[in-house]
Amino acid sequence: MNTRRKSKRPRKHGRKTRSRRQKGGDNEEYYTEELVEAIEVGDIDNVISTLEQGADVNTRTQDTPILLRSVLHGDVEIVKILLKQPDIDVNAQQGDNTGATALIKALRSLKYSQRYEKTIEIIKLLLKDKRTDVSIDTVYSTAFKAAMHNKAPQEIIDLIREREERKKNIAMARLVTEKAKIDTGKENPEDERDLVPVAKRDVATLISKFFGGKRKTRKNHRNLGGKKTKRKSKKSKRKNRKTRKK
Repeated sequence: MNTRRKSKRPRKHGRKTRSRRQKGGDNEEYYTEELVEAIEVGDIDNVISTLEQGADVNTRTQDTPILLRSVLHGDVEIVKILLKQPDIDVNAQQGDNTGATALIKALRSLKYSQRYEKTIEIIKLLLKDKRTDVSIDTVYSTAFKAAMHNKAPQEIIDLIREREERKKNIAMARLVTEKAKIDTGKENPEDERDLVPVAKRDVATLISKFFGGKRKTRKNHRNLGGKKTKRKSKKSKRKNRKTRKK
């Protein structure tokens, strides 16, 4: 006698269900089409289920990434779900001549969007995601310029500046690390303290170049021409003037 239980999970909209996540081939294509449809109609439950079944999160519809489509629709919850996917390309650009990213599109939507509050929330989500690149230059300019042009709140502008500074700091850290590898002869320096003197020296060099050479000190003034010179006081200068007048 067969005692095997049947699954009590109901089928959605009469569609076939799969019990395992299958990626690649017909199954991925099928679930990807379902994902695109779910995003267009704002079906959150179906977005989750299709992603669990192996839908391609980086797929495009009309040459536009689905993340960008969700941003244009103002679907905050769907944007959150998509950003949780580890394989998503947050900086995927539109296939037309603009090359706009999801962040740029969201910033441009601020000026005329009827969903202003939702758009602000989406922009914050994108900026808090470490994978978002704020320096991508599109036809619509960079994220910072787009924010200024479309009168974004100061909080958004500060977040973009913070991301730009973070990127610069990371680039500087990489340069210092590469310099340390050359100076110490270690490809992977075990002791991070090896980087400290290198970093200090590099910063000192940059400062001296910026100010046009070594900083002038009192010792340098006194040792001009190899002779020690004494600074005259104000009283002695006045006495010399009086003697000259006489």
